[in-house]
Amino acid sequence: MRTSTALLLAAGVYAVGLVRREVHERRRQELGMADMHQRLCADTAARYAGEYGTDEQSELEKALSIHANRTLSLVGAKYRVGQLSDKALRLVARSMMTKPSMRLYWAEHSAGRDEESQTRVDRRFHAIMDAEYDDAHTPSK
Repeated sequence: MRTSTALLLAAGVYAVGLVRREVHERRRQELGMADMHQRLCADTAARYAGEYGTDEQSELEKALSIHANRTLSLVGAKYRVGQLSDKALRLVARSMMTKPSMRLYWAEHSAGRDEESQTRVDRRFHAIMDAEYDDAHTPSK
């Protein structure tokens, strides 16, 4: 009886360790992908800003759009790995949506970003960002 209990306990501890390693690995990969995306956006801003966006946009609008994309990517990565709670994300999103360039970027690209959402956390991130975008357009009472 004692041996079987000890073996069951050891198996449980091992399983918990596996789950924790998996969570840690996913977070590490997420941060690695966010870093790669940030470098891609920096490269785009430095070399290809003229080709980014639409022909109707000025160079400044294209640069602001790239900056908004980088900012959303960073905030999204921080949220996905647990560095931002829902409450903290709401505060950050509210601040972000005070910027006209961020509101414009979100208006143009939120549907596409939402379609790319693969996890519950991604969908929650977009729901919070959408709510703050909507609040930014609602006149105060």
